[in-house]
Amino acid sequence: MGMERKRQRLGERLVAAGVLTPSQVKTALGYQQNNGGRLAECIVLLGLASESQLMFTLSEQLGVPYRKVGDYKVLPAVLKLLPESLMVRKRVLPLAAKAAQPRPKLLLAMTEPQNLELIDEVAFATGHQIIPVLVSVPDLERSFRTNGIYGVKELARTLELDDAEPGEEFVVVRDGSIFANR
Repeated sequence: MGMERKRQRLGERLVAAGVLTPSQVKTALGYQQNNGGRLAECIVLLGLASESQLMFTLSEQLGVPYRKVGDYKVLPAVLKLLPESLMVRKRVLPLAAKAAQPRPKLLLAMTEPQNLELIDEVAFATGHQIIPVLVSVPDLERSFRTNGIYGVKELARTLELDDAEPGEEFVVVRDGSIFANR
């Protein structure tokens, strides 16, 4: 007879691990309900736990390894396996590829490694078997910059502002910075 393991919710797991108190989980859930977003992101934003504490707990919950990839330089041949637009839009980054039979393997940094539809999409696009690795959104974005993923077409949009001189364009970058395009 096999033992069935009841899947705990993130808040329950964080309390069981001693990372948060039940009161802190309640606070984070209230914040999430009022402001939206993922519970993990709300917990970090409120300063209730560190990003790494949450990522290790999520990793354990999902059964997927957690890695910090912000400063990791990916080989250009591996980066070419996926279009930049897909990487940015789906929040994934190919880290390494390995020849294997019957299909080559691709180590893929993901913010949502439980998203089987996305794993299938990347497997189809690359022809590789996908091995997911959990990464945080800020760390993935650091890795995008490290690897030159944010090109102008992916990073910025051009718009005209009301207080701009006639015909003057500004570029708004994802981090919120605004630059005059002169």
